[in-house]
Order: sequence, then C-alpha cells, then structure tokens
Amino acid sequence: MMAIAHYKSLDRFPTWMWIRDDGYTLVLGAPDDSYVFYSLQFPIDRLLAYPLYVLAVLFVDALILFCMYAVARRRAQRAVKPVTEALDALSRGQSAEVTFGGDLAEIGNRLTDVSRIIERKDSARALWIRGVSHDIRTPLSLVVGQADAIARRDDAPADVREQAGAVREQGMKIAALVTDLNTAAQLDYDAKPVQTERVALSRIVRDACARHINEGFDDAFPLTCNIDKAAADAAVLGDERLLTRAAENLLANARSHNPQGCAVHVALEPAGTGSVSMRVADTGCGAAPEQLDAIRARIERAQRTGTVAAAYGEEHGLGLVLVDRIARAHGGTFSVDGSQAGFTATVTLPLAP
Repeated sequence: MMAIAHYKSLDRFPTWMWIRDDGYTLVLGAPDDSYVFYSLQFPIDRLLAYPLYVLAVLFVDALILFCMYAVARRRAQRAVKPVTEALDALSRGQSAEVTFGGDLAEIGNRLTDVSRIIERKDSARALWIRGVSHDIRTPLSLVVGQADAIARRDDAPADVREQAGAVREQGMKIAALVTDLNTAAQLDYDAKPVQTERVALSRIVRDACARHINEGFDDAFPLTCNIDKAAADAAVLGDERLLTRAAENLLANARSHNPQGCAVHVALEPAGTGSVSMRVADTGCGAAPEQLDAIRARIERAQRTGTVAAAYGEEHGLGLVLVDRIARAHGGTFSVDGSQAGFTATVTLPLAP
C-alpha cells in the first residue's frame, strides 16, 4: 500500500488507491505504459514570486517589440524622407531630383520626371509671357507717345486732347500691367533670379516720387515725401528693379482707386531695430473692413499657393499682391490698413548689415 501511495504504480502498472468512508480500500489499475507520472516540488517563496517572473518576461517581450518597431520606423522614415522632401519642393514650385535604389527606385524616377515636366512647363510659360510682353510693349509705347503728343497740342480741339489724354492714361495702365506680369513671371517661375546688392531705399523713394510728378499726376494727386534722417542712408540687400516696382505699385494703387483725386504721402522711416519701412498713405475713399479682408485674403492665397497669378482676376489686380511678394522675396513684410481716413500700405524690410 505504501509503494502504491508513493510510486503511483504496482509492477509498472499505473495504480490508484482510494480509502472509502465505509473503511474499504478501492484499488484501480491501468495498462502498462498508459500513464506518465511527474512529481513536482516548489519552494513556497519561489511559488509566491512566480507572478513577478511572468511580469518580467512580459516586460522584456514588450521592450523587444518596441525596439523592433522603433528600428523599423526609423528605417521607413529614412527611406521615405527623400520622397516627402521632393513632394514639398514640388508643392513650392521648386525642382526636385530623387535617386533611390531597390524597391523605391521607380518612385524616385517618377518624381524626377514629374519635376522636369513641371520645370519645362514653367520655363515655357515664362518665355511666352516675356515674348508677348515684348511684342505688346513696342506698339504700346508708340500709341502712348502719339496720344501724349496730341494731348499736349495747343492747336488740337479740346475734345480731341481729352480723348488723347484718356488713350494715354489707359495705355500707361496697360504698360504697368505688362510690367507686373513680367515681374510676376520672374517671381513665380524664377525666370530671372532675384539680384542681391546694396540698394539705397531713399533713392528709390525719391525716383518714384519724381516719376509721379513728371508724369503729370501731381495735379490730381498732390504728393508729399518725407524721408526720416535716421533712414536717409538706409540700404537693403535686394533687387533694385523689384524694389522700384514695389514703390511704383504703391503709388499707382493710390491713384487707381481714387479717380476723383486725393493727397498722397510717402514716408521712409526706421521700423524698429534693424528694419526700415516705406509707407504710402492717401486721403482718398479708403477701404471698408470687408475690402481689407478681401485684399488680405488674396495676399494669403498667393502666399499659400506660391504664385502671384492665384490672386489675379479680381478687383484690385496684381499690384498689392505683387508688392507683398517682392517684400517677402527680400525677407520683409507687407501690410495694409484702412482704420484711419484713406488707405495706407507699408513695406517693411531688413537693413543690410
């Protein structure tokens, strides 16, 4: 009985013993090799620590999985980063050339092909704009010149001089629009890189004011110019032609939106440490809050899309949007304000070191 209780077998036959309540003993046996018995013994302290062992194993497994995920994610980011950079460049209108190996080679080749196609289209568009602008400018100059000559003839009838003056005025507007289109093409498609040289803003302001007077606008739009002594020698690093265009567009904006005439004030003054502002304010009809919101919305749309053309076709044309683009191309800002009487536009630029 003791052997059965200890070994759970009798002569290699699996055997179980049960002492019943009535005092009899029931012995059951099974065929040889039909059961295997194991005797397990655990110290109580280890058995109590068993949940901690399970938690430790689970923590190590989770740590291994996290390390595998981090490594895989790092590799995926490293592989995809050139693709995202190329897409960002394309969204900004810049060229992108991506070289991949392995499974991503086809994607890189397609992105490079798309970039080259867009670049060719942009180049063709810029060339077309410059060609058409050149073809328009020559006969337009002749028309404006002849109309100006007729408008100045004392022996011409008054109605003829008036009509010639209207032709001259509209011709000059078309000439300004052609210039704006050329400038927009340069900035949008990098048809001509922005030059970087020291430019004296006081000279640009004086020249723009002189052209305003020489072209006969001073009668209907009397102009005052104030160059602060602290800004008299102010210079910026940039493109003189583009900065001149910005100054002329600000004056043209004051004239075009106040056909009844108004006073125009031009100021060049410091704008904090390391900056200078060029401000053009008029005493005309000004702009309602919703009009100011519309102007700012068009400027923001041009900034978001990266093209001046995105804001074309509306009431205010390209003028102010182009000024904002020129200011940003020189690291500056542009703002409009109508809270006071009239309309004020301000270009703020960083000073050259």
